[in-house]
Amino acid sequence: MINFRSALLFVLAVLIVQVNMASAAGIPAERPISGVVKFDPARYSQNGFHQLDEIRLFSDIGPNIRTNQDNSGNSQNETTIARNPLNPFNLIGGANDYRNGEVDGGYYYTLNGGQTWGDGTLCCWPSLDAQGDPAMTCDADGNFYYAVISFDRYTPDNGIYVSKSTNGGANWGNPVPIIEHFGDPYAPFEDKEYIAADITNSPYRNNVYVSWTSFDFAYPILFSRSTNGGVSYSTPVDISGYDYCQGSVPAVGPHGEVYVAWLAYSSPSSIRLVKSTNGGASFGSEVIVANITEIPDPLPPTDFRDNSFPSIAVDISGKTYNGYIHIVWADYRNNDADIYYSRSTNGGTTWSTAVRVNDDPFGNGKDQFFPWISADPNGNVHLFFYDRRDASNNVNFHGYYTRSTNGGATWSANERVTSVSSNPYTDFGGQFIGDYNGITSVAHKAHPLWTDTRNGNQDIYTSKISWGTAPVASIGMMPNNTPITIPPGGGSFTYTGVLGNNTASPASVDVWLKLTLPNGTPYGPLLNYNNVPLAANQVLSVSGINQAVPSYAPAGAYTYWALVGDFPLTVMDSVGFRFTKQGVVNNAVNDQEWALSGWGFDSGPMDALLPEAIMLLDNYPNPFNATTTITYNLPISGDVDLEVYNLLGQKVTTLVDGRVEAGQHSVSWDAANYSSGIYFYKLSAGEKSYTKRLTLLK
Repeated sequence: MINFRSALLFVLAVLIVQVNMASAAGIPAERPISGVVKFDPARYSQNGFHQLDEIRLFSDIGPNIRTNQDNSGNSQNETTIARNPLNPFNLIGGANDYRNGEVDGGYYYTLNGGQTWGDGTLCCWPSLDAQGDPAMTCDADGNFYYAVISFDRYTPDNGIYVSKSTNGGANWGNPVPIIEHFGDPYAPFEDKEYIAADITNSPYRNNVYVSWTSFDFAYPILFSRSTNGGVSYSTPVDISGYDYCQGSVPAVGPHGEVYVAWLAYSSPSSIRLVKSTNGGASFGSEVIVANITEIPDPLPPTDFRDNSFPSIAVDISGKTYNGYIHIVWADYRNNDADIYYSRSTNGGTTWSTAVRVNDDPFGNGKDQFFPWISADPNGNVHLFFYDRRDASNNVNFHGYYTRSTNGGATWSANERVTSVSSNPYTDFGGQFIGDYNGITSVAHKAHPLWTDTRNGNQDIYTSKISWGTAPVASIGMMPNNTPITIPPGGGSFTYTGVLGNNTASPASVDVWLKLTLPNGTPYGPLLNYNNVPLAANQVLSVSGINQAVPSYAPAGAYTYWALVGDFPLTVMDSVGFRFTKQGVVNNAVNDQEWALSGWGFDSGPMDALLPEAIMLLDNYPNPFNATTTITYNLPISGDVDLEVYNLLGQKVTTLVDGRVEAGQHSVSWDAANYSSGIYFYKLSAGEKSYTKRLTLLK
């Protein structure tokens, strides 16, 4: 029986020797750093070919832009990219980055939709000299999480770590360990991690999930989660029912379901999946998505390392195909490498027959590999992969793109994204170009990120792929210090506001702010900015916007909304984040109402604080002893009666009787002189009346 730990140490030793030989030959000390062990049983063939119907939906493919800004001439490869769900112009990519000689976790961020990029490398590692296997995600509050493996080149010391950025990728906190090994000569190698966050409205919102392979004797898939914003991670657990697995990827469904897919080196090899319905606390039995034929490693006629690892995306749009699970991988069943796809429409229980998505001639001997898939907020599915169809010798590769607008039933004609092909023999002696690439998507836009050799070394490039009719303008917000909690006496929060023109022509739009109250009713606008001018493709970013929350605001969870369009009827785009009010204080000193400042635009000619409808809110507290606060909203000024009745229908007191101005109003009832029991409060305004129940407990 093979001792896989010994095999691991042997492979590490070989890498060290290769590095020393390369250095002696004057080759830069740039080395492939991950997947150092791969279980390689006998391959099995499999028949069957399915070509999806092709639909012609061509895209506007933007220029290829280099995201790494260094001039070191050293390599970057193996990409990941994620979007901010609160800001469509904020994207962050990651890659193996050798600019400093040894490999680091490189990051590349944009705050203007990819027009310009900032970059850097993660820092502050605990005595480990190398990082790799980059994986990026973003939570519902706009916080990014960057997972990497970190290891020592010359000892078995290694671990998996996650760094966090709260400002769109400009800065990163110290790495937080999930698992680490120091001083153990027989330590397993933790490898090929990936990460996902819950951005749904599920009870597990903002949970962060990480899965990976632990290279010990069995190669299981391990899993860990954070339920506190990445401050700490749970003890890893084995979630694979079958051992000898690699290339795991987690994803989150519309109700907070956690899915993890991976490649099982079974007989035959297969793509497998497990599901959790309790936020990753436990998982059900694994399901076989598809039996596959792995692509050869290396893939002839070239020498670089490759794989058939899956990529997974789940539709959480809330629309027609909500909950559909999409998985892709590279497959060799046709004696060349193709991209295959399968979907589940019932939460992962059953899977469609695998279909070939690349549309070059069947059996032409040209290879497609390293696919990555993304589902956008509208339910469209985007796929990016490397492709050698344009190379007469099947060596150089381009990046190709396709999408599905009908839940994976059909796919658009494949389109070439890269303007220059890449030569895999650039750097690392042709043996390493990374193990995967990345793509992310927002409404009507997709952003792939890939390894590119056009400059004579491996760099990281991207392009903005646009299609369909995008809104004229998009809006975003990046809240500070999340999660936001407002004390009973009131307070404020700050955020960065982002407004962008999606067109190549000047535009003028309205911007307004509103709330969803704890009882689910809308309130506002808090303020309106009319006719904000935007130059062609302009993206405005305004930091330090301050929103006050008054003391009388009811307790509970709010959603704070920014909208752009033609006020009040036409909404082009909207975005919202949550904050929580802990309680209510009446008649607080220096109460600021719902004051808003900092956007820097001229406000429109309107009264602030005009509710959209008459509303009677729940009193707070309830039950109470002996004072409670009742809040109500008026869209227009008028006569108002607010009265309290007992269970016999007898009026016990009148709280308001007279003309009241439009806006939100709160009034206290001191029930110290009344008996415990159930009462009702009734609001009459105009021809309408509203009644709610309150409970007095003494």
